[in-house]
Amino acid sequence: MTRKLKQNIENWKFARSLSLSAIVTTGILCTGAVTALVVSHSQERVTCSAAAVSTGYTYAGIGVELEQRGDDVVVRRVFSNTPADGKLVPGAILTSVNGAHHNRVRAWQRSIRGDVGTPLELAVKYPGLGQRTVLLTRGLIHLRTR
Repeated sequence: MTRKLKQNIENWKFARSLSLSAIVTTGILCTGAVTALVVSHSQERVTCSAAAVSTGYTYAGIGVELEQRGDDVVVRRVFSNTPADGKLVPGAILTSVNGAHHNRVRAWQRSIRGDVGTPLELAVKYPGLGQRTVLLTRGLIHLRTR
């Protein structure tokens, strides 16, 4: 064989091995991603289709949705089966968390979230009922998205 033909064959073999390596690597990455998704949702049914993947949002906190009302930050909603369920009700005005006071929702969210199992002392005020302190333990909150 001529030298140029041999070089072309070697180049083709090298390109083929790179292509096959890329295909194998892509397969491994996809398998790893699917495995991670299945493991992270091991107690939930994972529904996949060509159009959408049904998942949720998970964080460590107490399970409330907050909103800004003027200068106050208020509990808008308490999610069921969370640390706040049965201890807080919508309309509660937050006054302090672990002794600290904040003016904005984002600051309250950062203070309320933390490591799972850590305690939280939340002072709240209910219009016409006065102020009370609620002791909570942060839990793993999983909210499903639709």
